Amino acid sequence: MKSKYILLSILIISGLFSCKSFEERWVNRLEGNWNITNYLVTEIDSAGTVTTLVDAKDAGSYVFKEATINDLQLEGQLEFTRILTINGNTVTTSGVGTVDEEGKRVIFYGGYCIQCDTFYTIDNDLKDHKVWSRYGPNSNGLTTVHAQYTLDRE
Repeated sequence: MKSKYILLSILIISGLFSCKSFEERWVNRLEGNWNITNYLVTEIDSAGTVTTLVDAKDAGSYVFKEATINDLQLEGQLEFTRILTINGNTVTTSGVGTVDEEGKRVIFYGGYCIQCDTFYTIDNDLKDHKVWSRYGPNSNGLTTVHAQYTLDRE
């Protein structure tokens, strides 16, 4: 009889945790302060030659907090502020972020400008360590740029 109560308790507890969407669980894991421990930007030409443009250590921080509008929580979304310092130049951006349904991409709405949404592939997603990367065309249209953030929780 005792084992039935233990099994029932386990089922109830696991049921409570499974009610949260993946996005909500992601928000809970990411909320807080993160150091940008490495910011790497490379350029790849048509021959496959890779040139490092930026390799910055301790390049700034991200702060993620629950996204709200008029004190109402936006489920599965986080407000973010990013402070990025490279060669003494600091750029601060902010916006709202989420993750796709499969947990493979981080999506930042805004941040650089209106309609400048940015998508990052999640390369590593540990509790206190994240690696995100993205590829895109360079402004010259001839090369591809790869940007990679390494984040560690403060």
